[in-house]
Amino acid sequence: MLSRSRTPALQSLYTTLKHNFFSTNTHQKPPTLSKIPTKYRPQAILQAQEVLTDYFHTTRSFPFTFAEYIGKNSRFSLLGLVSKVPFSRIGYPNSIQRFLRYHPINEFEFFFESIGINHVEISSMLHLNKCFLSEDSKVFDAACALACFGFPWKKLGILYKGDVEIFSKEPYELKERLSRFERYGFGSVAVIGICLAFPRVLGERSDFLDEVDMLFDDLKRVFLDFDLASCVVGNVDAWFEMCRKIAIFYELGCEKGTIGELMGKNKSIFVDYSEEVLAEKIGFFCRLDVRREEVGVLVLSKPEILSFDLEVCVISTVGFLKHFGLGVNKLKLTAQKYQYIMGRNKIANVPHIMRSLDLSEWFFDRLKKGGHGLLGSYVIGSNEDFDEDYAEDLQKIQALRTSIYTIRKLNFLHGIGFGENKVTMKALSYLHGPGDELQERFDCLLHGGVNFSNLCKMLSVSPKILNQKAEILEQKIKFLFLDMGFSQEELCAFPACLCYDLEKRIMPRCQFHRWLREQDWCPFEYSLASIVATSDKSFMARISGIHPDASKKCPSVAASSVIHWLKFRKSQRIDESKQTTNYLDPCSGDLLEVVVHMLWMDMMMILLPINLRLCFLHMGNDIDAWRLILLWVTVGVLQCDRLKSPEDVAEDCLEDLINKSLIIVRRKLSTISAMVKKAILRKDIRVSRASIQVNYRETFLSLVSELVNILEDLAASFQGLGFLSLYVAGKIKAFDRRGHVAKLCIVFLPLLMASLVGVSRVDDYWHHWQDVFAGGLIGLFVATFCNLQFFPAPYHTEGWGPYAYFRAVEEVRSSRQHVQPANGGSEVARPDVQLNQQSHTTTSPFEDV
Repeated sequence: MLSRSRTPALQSLYTTLKHNFFSTNTHQKPPTLSKIPTKYRPQAILQAQEVLTDYFHTTRSFPFTFAEYIGKNSRFSLLGLVSKVPFSRIGYPNSIQRFLRYHPINEFEFFFESIGINHVEISSMLHLNKCFLSEDSKVFDAACALACFGFPWKKLGILYKGDVEIFSKEPYELKERLSRFERYGFGSVAVIGICLAFPRVLGERSDFLDEVDMLFDDLKRVFLDFDLASCVVGNVDAWFEMCRKIAIFYELGCEKGTIGELMGKNKSIFVDYSEEVLAEKIGFFCRLDVRREEVGVLVLSKPEILSFDLEVCVISTVGFLKHFGLGVNKLKLTAQKYQYIMGRNKIANVPHIMRSLDLSEWFFDRLKKGGHGLLGSYVIGSNEDFDEDYAEDLQKIQALRTSIYTIRKLNFLHGIGFGENKVTMKALSYLHGPGDELQERFDCLLHGGVNFSNLCKMLSVSPKILNQKAEILEQKIKFLFLDMGFSQEELCAFPACLCYDLEKRIMPRCQFHRWLREQDWCPFEYSLASIVATSDKSFMARISGIHPDASKKCPSVAASSVIHWLKFRKSQRIDESKQTTNYLDPCSGDLLEVVVHMLWMDMMMILLPINLRLCFLHMGNDIDAWRLILLWVTVGVLQCDRLKSPEDVAEDCLEDLINKSLIIVRRKLSTISAMVKKAILRKDIRVSRASIQVNYRETFLSLVSELVNILEDLAASFQGLGFLSLYVAGKIKAFDRRGHVAKLCIVFLPLLMASLVGVSRVDDYWHHWQDVFAGGLIGLFVATFCNLQFFPAPYHTEGWGPYAYFRAVEEVRSSRQHVQPANGGSEVARPDVQLNQQSHTTTSPFEDV
């Protein structure tokens, strides 16, 4: 029903350790031996192993034992070699020898694979300019020295990945280091297992030997003083497995030299539990986001905690908190504040539930102070905290055909702490994307600095913030937190801020507000919601109220819109827009003139956004006066004083232009003030309308020409292939009511090809889908018309032949019926002629398939 959610910072410790240190098996498809018959492949591989062993021993002068190790333990590299040599049943070993003689191989590739390193990882370890092991003899010499001591050859890769410095040491240094470890009282087998689990003890420099000594003091305390060694079978694998369990606690951060006695007293942990179980139980407590070394101490001091079921058990959030002793008043406040957390959940999600409630430290303290037993004693009631509405919604989800995807999103919500309640279902309805992508976006916000509890609260209010790519969320969080200095509390108060566009809305407004604060024009700090969520009109009205010169001194919303439009124009006009933006100086007093000048740099008004298109119609058309005033106020071209509002100044400016006969009034309001309603520029000072009309005419003609080309292209494809489809349908009698599916496939094949032509035009951004659809309909109409002009309908019994054929048959039949016999009597039709005529009238040249 539910699943645990893991963040990258708190992944299963076992997975992390196994990936970094212990895992050497990754599935990969081996090279194919398609040139070798199947029955000869085992024989060919054995022969290749013998030849490769002989090559390393005889040609490269390696000891036979190590040469055999390399030859028999490098399967992938060997198969790659075999696939390159032409196969022959007789003399195949000679062919391999001849190939090795003239085609040198990379010996490091065979060596690394033979010591247990996965073939996928080898490419990053190969030397660029080295091909033979003799060119870096220290690596092979160190491997030989370790193998002589007793290290399994196939496990040397663990040492190489754990600390590559081991293979840069001289053999005598390794022998001295191993002899030193034996003096602690361990046998050679135990020393090998310890070194495999702690590779750095062999590669540490001499100044770190004190740390190595502390580690061996702990191991001596555990294995010898507390007799854990008696529980270990006397082989390298057993020692290696036992030491890997101990290494988990050092990876948690437990200090060397201090926990040996604690591990010894609770040595049953390492005997009774496997490495997988041990690491997963520890990972459960690590997800509480507490200090990892404290988690290690908790598990070591209270080993019975490992026997509890921390995966499948179902809990009630309220009952679980009450079970652990949370006060009644605090429990009531918590239930009211975090309603989205309440309800049932899986015990595996308890760490994230506690983090969502800001109770992770309290919960961990209860565990440390003896409350760990409550984890095993908790039992939920049969109807405790059961939400019927949630159960009904879950049944509806499970009844869907794509329920698996919705369930994954629901599991994500439960994994971060959301309970079985109506808030969770409401948030689920707003989430879009797979569960793993939602988890990635959630982790991105966490890494950006948002607190886990605050982030869950934000999702309960505005779950749509996760419907964005992780990269976009990262940019928004970085801008708000680092560039603008907003706090988590401000973002949590208005989480929907993350849903707005960064470059169009968040960035210009926040930067403008910061500029106002720097100029000491804004006496108080506005909230994030007031800055981002208000409309452009309200935002500009607030700016004018703060300071009348604000809109002139700083880039405004309208200017930012024009600049943003120039940046994101069509791709074919990018170069022109780059040149045009150089003319924009938002702080100049002639910004209106600059914007007007930009429009005449090959920017037709038809390409402008609708909200800006109306503002520039005064270039030759009637325009509402208030729109012209709004434009002047917005771009800040007016010199305003503190006694008048920008609108009043704009009215005075408009009246001044009218008095100077620069603007002709077309319409006034029928009021006492007789305010101007519409105006127009004088003909001798405005831009010529003829040039605008020429541009519009050219644009219209180009659009019509482009539309004609689209329709011709698509209509031709659907016309020809549609006619072919109808023609084939009639010839093969696809609609003879016999249910031949193969005939329908043949009929639809030309239509499918025509559809692919249309899809390719849309997919390559050549045409709009509406134009493609219209062209297809025209083509199908013409194809049907032409087909019916010469052929009967495909579903007709005579649809396999043209009208002319049947008319010719009828003419021949009628002429034969009127022919008289030579003796003057009536002609008796011969049976074979009747049969032939009947076959001509009912049988198609194309029989049923």
